[in-house]
Amino acid sequence: MILVIAEKPSAAREIGRVIAPNARKNSQGFLENENFVIAHARGHLVELQLPGEIDGKYKRWNLNNLPILPHTIPLKIRSSTAKEFKALKGLLLQRRFRYVVCATDAGREGQLIFDYIYELAQSSLPVKRLWLSTFTDEGIKKAWVAMKNYDEYSGLSKAARLRAQSDWIVGMNASPALSLCAGRKINVGRVMTPTLTVIAQRTEAHRNFHPEPYFLVKALFGNTYWGTLLAEDSDTIHRLQDKALGAAIIEKIEGQTGEVLWQDNKKEWQSAPPLFNLSDLQVTAAKAFGFTADKTLSLAQALYEKHKCLSYPRTSSRHLEPSLTAQLPSIIQVAEAIPELCTIARSILHAPLPRLSKKYMDSTKVTDHHGLIPTDKKVGLDRLTSDEKAIYLLVLRRFLAIFLPPAQYEKKEIITGLPQQEDDKFYRFRSRGKRLLSPGWLVLYEQGDNKTAKDDDSREKDGEESQNLPDVAVGDRYLVTKTSLEEKMTTAPPLFNDGTIIKAMQNIAEFIDDKALKGILKPLGLGTEATRAAILEKLIKLDMIERIGRGKVKQLVATDFGMQVVQAIRDESIKSPALTALWEDKLAQIEEGTLSEESYRQELNLYIHTLIDNLQKAKVVESSTTNSTAKIDNIAIKKNQGNTNEKGTLEKTSSEKNIGLCPLCQGEVIEGRKGFGCSNWKKGCTFVIWKEIAGKKLTMASLRKLLRDGKTGTLKGFRSKAGKTFSAALVLQNGKVEFLF
Repeated sequence: MILVIAEKPSAAREIGRVIAPNARKNSQGFLENENFVIAHARGHLVELQLPGEIDGKYKRWNLNNLPILPHTIPLKIRSSTAKEFKALKGLLLQRRFRYVVCATDAGREGQLIFDYIYELAQSSLPVKRLWLSTFTDEGIKKAWVAMKNYDEYSGLSKAARLRAQSDWIVGMNASPALSLCAGRKINVGRVMTPTLTVIAQRTEAHRNFHPEPYFLVKALFGNTYWGTLLAEDSDTIHRLQDKALGAAIIEKIEGQTGEVLWQDNKKEWQSAPPLFNLSDLQVTAAKAFGFTADKTLSLAQALYEKHKCLSYPRTSSRHLEPSLTAQLPSIIQVAEAIPELCTIARSILHAPLPRLSKKYMDSTKVTDHHGLIPTDKKVGLDRLTSDEKAIYLLVLRRFLAIFLPPAQYEKKEIITGLPQQEDDKFYRFRSRGKRLLSPGWLVLYEQGDNKTAKDDDSREKDGEESQNLPDVAVGDRYLVTKTSLEEKMTTAPPLFNDGTIIKAMQNIAEFIDDKALKGILKPLGLGTEATRAAILEKLIKLDMIERIGRGKVKQLVATDFGMQVVQAIRDESIKSPALTALWEDKLAQIEEGTLSEESYRQELNLYIHTLIDNLQKAKVVESSTTNSTAKIDNIAIKKNQGNTNEKGTLEKTSSEKNIGLCPLCQGEVIEGRKGFGCSNWKKGCTFVIWKEIAGKKLTMASLRKLLRDGKTGTLKGFRSKAGKTFSAALVLQNGKVEFLF
């Protein structure tokens, strides 16, 4: 008899449906027949003990006890899952089973879930590993046949355990050390803290940004095409700081004849993007639908587990294995049942299936799981929620696109010169154009014309609009028939949203200056596909970041408390994404067997000693670079100060520049003498909220809630024109404040 342990009840049902279709629920709620018992966990049932559970002296934080560096960290049963663990332990100790099959999720976290259960149960059953990338019948059957002995995954188990222990050691040492220094509890984590730092730095840069005007000189040649003035010694657009200089250039070129100095006319082919991995899906869903990263993950997980119409969602790969080639037509057939995609799907199926390039199919780029694709299960869209349908169609379209031809464009560029008169130099004006010739894969997105087929390359860049350019030759001459001096403003670094922060975590190498580190960090990123969304939600729960804005896509900003935490951590290494990604690289080496556990532990212990020393020496003071009015008391905790469980002095107070965003234009709301208005008032934004409404003074807390949520709670103390008092909520409707009774 064989024991199978899946990660969740839904996974156990799917596995049982294929390998034991006649199985029935036993008294414990597990599937059983004459050959199998198919049991399940409910995620993590076992976790690492807290320091105070290991030794009573750690129950109260004391700098004298740091660092805490146990060689092994004992396990304990999670109190909320004691019943489930007891049931699995009973099965793991039964001799009627020849072996147990680990059928948890295929990846580091799934491995850890089973390892902890097996170890704490003290089982001696032989173990095999079922590696599932999809829960379709065919996928389960193939995985069952390809099942391997568990010891072939020993590297994965070691990496999973060390990752958990590393997180524990950093958190259980850095959090107490910093909290004792700051006088308030502060959570520190090897992924969480660098993520907070990146968001805080962007928040501060956005708030401190002061827009400055600049000017662009433009000329219309022969009433045919516009050109924008280039800098004298480069091919970049010339941003003039001096309006008078721009006006002088305009005066010189008006009525002059320009000569084509250079022209380029070429065709460009744009192939479909690679398949989604989880991060790319989260980025796209945030931009298209305003979904949070956590929501996108939940929707993809439901499509994978409940509806079985998506492959494993927590994948980091964007490629397919060649072994999937035979299954591809049956997956494409799924789209035939969807009205808006059926014609395209049939056109793909009725022609010989194209051989996929390495951009889409490359076994060397597939690790635990292949890229995110639909399964061959046909699912009625009416059975999906509207949000599930949105995610499913995103993945399905991206999958179909790789079988369609590239989009074809015509790209033109013209450099037109105008003499500067006083010497032989030219004012050079650049004109660019891009025209869609053949939509190719873009037909999937109903982008069959030039307007809707625009991509990032054809959007306006610093005043250069894409335009339909004429055919010209070098030496052609065109009269300047019109000129323009355009005033523009520099723009602040954009605040992060769920999509852009996930992309930043994925491409964290861009935030590192060191070239050697960039090479290491590029394939790793910050965190993993499975943890990035959870990190954001944890930071929100800890009141270190928040989502703001009333539009579809919310912005992520650091709170006053989050900004103070970043300022308080004087050890730069724990805030650095470089350190976190380097650890991920070492864990990958352990998984591959190229780095020993002992070497990893030695490096970790050395780092923790240094970190704790730095945190204990640091004084927490208010940063001079922040606009926050929040204060951090100047506290230096020495080792001989002993125990403390004092309530914090790290105050969270309001900031003049952290009121909220304008609901009309997303500018910063600023305080005036009689009210609060938009920082973009000079540009014509009319948004205003008066400090006193119907005889009641509006508190800052109510104002922030109104700007954040679009509505306050019921407020008392308003007075009507007739002199009667009343209670009402305030709501924002099209940028105006109204009462809601």
